[in-house]
Formats: sequence, C-alpha cells, structure tokens
Amino acid sequence: MSSLPSTMPETQSVFFMPLLTHAYLIAKGQEVTPVVLTQVDLIKKLKLLTDVRYTAMLNSVVNYLKSNLVIVDQMEKSYNNIDGFGDVSSSPPTITSVGHITGQMQEEILKSSRLLEEDYLMHFNNFTSPSGDDTKIVFTIFEAMITCEYSSEMCEFFYNGEYHQKYKKINQAKKSKYYLKYLKYKAKYLKLKNS
Repeated sequence: MSSLPSTMPETQSVFFMPLLTHAYLIAKGQEVTPVVLTQVDLIKKLKLLTDVRYTAMLNSVVNYLKSNLVIVDQMEKSYNNIDGFGDVSSSPPTITSVGHITGQMQEEILKSSRLLEEDYLMHFNNFTSPSGDDTKIVFTIFEAMITCEYSSEMCEFFYNGEYHQKYKKINQAKKSKYYLKYLKYKAKYLKLKNS
C-alpha cells in the first residue's frame, strides 16, 4: 500500500501495526526493517501525525514495552499465534511485512502507553476527547488523528488546533448532531467489542 486508504478502514491495524512493530523491534533490540519504516512513513501521511508527534508516540510505546517485558513476550506469541495469544490474522514481522497481532492486544498496548508530560504539553495539548478519555494515552490520540483524517466534522470534537480552524464555521447545532452520532456509534462499537 503506497497511500492511505480512501475511506476509514473497518479496523485500525493499518495504522496501529507499523507503530507497534516499530516499538516491538526497538524494545527487543532488533533491527527495524525497511518495510516497517516504509509503513511508518505511510501512516505519517495522516494530516495530524507529524514526525515529532510520531516519535513521541513511539517513545511512549517503547517505554511501556521495555518496562513490561511480559507484554513483549505476549506480542511475540500473538505475532506467531502461539498459546492462544494470536488469531487467524496473526503473522510475524518479516522483511516484507510489519506483521500482525490481535486487535485486542493492539488496543491494550496503545491504551497502556502514556505520553511523557513534556511531550504532551509541547505537541498534543490541543487534543480533546468527547467521551472524556485521557488524551495522554497513545490510543486516544491516535484514534483522534485517524478520525480527523476521515471526518472533518468529527475532527471538531477531537482537535482544537491548526487543522481545526478550517472547520470552525460548522454551527453548534451541527456539532451536536455529529457528537450524538459519534456517541451512538461508539456505544455500538463497545457493545460489539464486549460480546
């Protein structure tokens, strides 16, 4: 894939896996493959994902993994579908692929990775979450960036910065309509995820 998907994908693995595999390889002290770096460059095409923001997110995930080596071991098992940690989509990173771990594990790692306070204040403090999620969590920030890429209306609720200014003219009633729609779909997603 040489460009971002034209519509929001059903799963976020296309965005999450390059970051996760990049962090995994660093945490294990292994060489980061060219395919991983190519896929990282691709996800950096997200309008709000600058090099500095990506590096801050990467460092947060690497720090989490290095302080939780059992998670690195579980990632390895998930990549290789060992001991019930993987699924049919599992595949290890190779010279031609970033690999794949379960969606649940992707979210758990990103939700457990917190931005350093100084990175947050310098590069992310204009992100918000309509559901009240902590915006120092890598998953919340990444989800906001992906949402903003595919929905300028939803971007109103996640980001209040330079990109946000383009959409400032959306009236309050319209914002409320999209916010309610967001809550409805998030509730549906959580219900499906938990069942």
